Amino acid sequence: MGRAKEEWMEAQEKGFTVDDDKVVCTNCFEDTGIKAFIAEINNKEGCSYCAEPGNASCSLEQAMEHIMNCISSEWGHPEDEGLPYETREGGWQGRVYDSWELLENIGLETSTLELYEDICSGLFDQAWCERDHLSLTEDQTLLYGWRAFSRFVITEARYVFFRASPSFHDPNQHDEMHPVEILDSLGAIVKEMGLLNVILKGTSIKRVRIVERHEAPASAKELGSPSRKHAKMPNRMSPAGIPMFYGAYRIETAIAETFDPMKDSGKKAVCGEWH
Repeated sequence: MGRAKEEWMEAQEKGFTVDDDKVVCTNCFEDTGIKAFIAEINNKEGCSYCAEPGNASCSLEQAMEHIMNCISSEWGHPEDEGLPYETREGGWQGRVYDSWELLENIGLETSTLELYEDICSGLFDQAWCERDHLSLTEDQTLLYGWRAFSRFVITEARYVFFRASPSFHDPNQHDEMHPVEILDSLGAIVKEMGLLNVILKGTSIKRVRIVERHEAPASAKELGSPSRKHAKMPNRMSPAGIPMFYGAYRIETAIAETFDPMKDSGKKAVCGEWH
């Protein structure tokens, strides 16, 4: 087998062919994943598309191979994914894209039109559809998982649910999330997106009590969490009989969370501040 035929077969397997001499840098793409890939390779060669020197770079072929690997993790050929094909019904029975439509659909953004055209012209034309097209997407799984969790804690296990299983859960549904597992999934997303904040020592936390006008509570015991015998009403996160501290950064928020205009008319709000 000649070298030319070997290269042709390799290109067919990869799904693209591009100029081996062209180089891209981290400034060429908007996608953070592609930027991170280029930064990790960092050939430190001059970019073929932008005039900004000093950026991490790699060959266009390396970047294209990474892009195609990412695409192939979520998209595949309709025949491989079991999508029905009916000639009388117009062909594939589902949403199918060609290679250029797929690039537009996934929102691949480049810094220059020249680079985008090189990527498009280097792609082999083929049909693409979503992998596991009959299954729920990740966001749908999380949405339905949250709805099931909400139903579960409201109707069956309001406070103690970590080892419980709802009566309506079907373990044989392959893409259905167990309602309790939604908390682990949300926790992982919160960590991944960096949404956790540490309350620094000395931060002011306000807590409010609504009292009669003649009352003047002033101590931490009076303005803090209620005693066990006074924790009679269930709240969003605490059942009756379990005292919990509810506070806010702003006194307006603390009052809004505590004052009930329907039953607290004529009373006053007394605020305690914790650090």
